[in-house]
Amino acid sequence: MRFRFTGIALLFALGSLASPLSAQVINGQAVALDGDTLEMTGQRLRLVESDAPELRQTCKRDGAEWACGAQARDQLASIIAGQEVICEGRQPAPDNALLATCRAGDVQLAEAMVGAGLAVVTPEGEATLAHLQERVKRHRLGIWAGDFDSPDVWRKANPKAGLPPVRAAAARNESGRTKVYRNAFGCTIKGNDSRRMGELIYYLPGMKYYDGTRPEALFCTEEEAQAAGFRRSRGG
Repeated sequence: MRFRFTGIALLFALGSLASPLSAQVINGQAVALDGDTLEMTGQRLRLVESDAPELRQTCKRDGAEWACGAQARDQLASIIAGQEVICEGRQPAPDNALLATCRAGDVQLAEAMVGAGLAVVTPEGEATLAHLQERVKRHRLGIWAGDFDSPDVWRKANPKAGLPPVRAAAARNESGRTKVYRNAFGCTIKGNDSRRMGELIYYLPGMKYYDGTRPEALFCTEEEAQAAGFRRSRGG
């Protein structure tokens, strides 16, 4: 779609460009849900400059399928492991995640994922990352070593296979003697990145340690938690 600006409309358009929306800065320990999506302090963030294969997406390399989506998630998880992640978000995605540019230390996450050949550049990232993608394609790294569906094409063909929509921010409610964290969609399963154990663990209401666990992600089902790389707590 094209727009034509004239007169006063053009002045308003130029004014909006000169005064961009203030970025929302979020920082802390993050969890990689897939190759371009993070969960941090209860907020889901999506890298605006890169688009990685979906978690359940597969690609082809040397005539065989490989779990490119899972590898992209693992790559992002390895980049942010033990690092403080800082994201600047400006607008929500259609599923209410916050579109953001993020870094872990000195590493720009979108650039790192594109450089590893595990994400493609989005229109928002073309100005800074298109040259990097061309170099990665020439060297046939990651998904460029074989055949793959562009992530946006794969999502359209598999609308129910991506991450579930973002729930509303968590709010704590009382339910009997257990302090149950619940969001607007009723999701109460807490996900936590256990630094001591080096694992992603989820807790159901009523489980030991549920009350004392700070949720870094909330899930509606155990399947959803497991798909994001979390395991069930053995605390009972």
